[in-house]
Amino acid sequence: GQNYILVKGDISGIQGFIFNVKSKGAAKSLKGRSFFMKVLTEITIQYLFDKFNVALGIRPDYRISTSGGNFFLKLPQIDESGNIIHGLQQLLSKSLRFSGVNLSLNYVELDEKEYRECLEELNKKVRESRLKLFSNFSEADFNALFSPTDRKSYTDIDDNEKWIAVTKKLRSSNFFSIDTTNRFDLQINRDSIELIGYKCWFHN
Repeated sequence: GQNYILVKGDISGIQGFIFNVKSKGAAKSLKGRSFFMKVLTEITIQYLFDKFNVALGIRPDYRISTSGGNFFLKLPQIDESGNIIHGLQQLLSKSLRFSGVNLSLNYVELDEKEYRECLEELNKKVRESRLKLFSNFSEADFNALFSPTDRKSYTDIDDNEKWIAVTKKLRSSNFFSIDTTNRFDLQINRDSIELIGYKCWFHN
């Protein structure tokens, strides 16, 4: 039969990102900034479902929980599981590198008869990975992550006017959708947010 893994995504830096805004109009950007946490979660989940070829109809059953900057997913165990999750961790760390936010991913093999033990093992892994956030990165990964790239292209995350514009757009939007794109760096637009090859659109 099919074996499964249990994946946990854990966002850190949420409070600082939402509330530590130095500029005027901070309150006007709160909704946009807090919505970014939802977008980050949903795009990460969609990326994993796509890469693990989870059919659309069964995706709701594989979402175990999403709340307060955490999510748990059940995914089929495949040969590339570790590589996919490691690759996604690199993409996220690179996209978020100037934001003060990070999303760490950990997984364990899932034994549904020993669910609680799996959860305990996974939470232990999460605690350990917080202590050694960059230890899984090779020297090449590390250089790519912290190379002297053009900092200007990452000031989006600091631009409170952009978050105010997102907040305004959200007030008039009824739903959002996520599509694939070929941009991997973080891009904040008035009506969309892009990262790791996905774009979240806000619609009326």
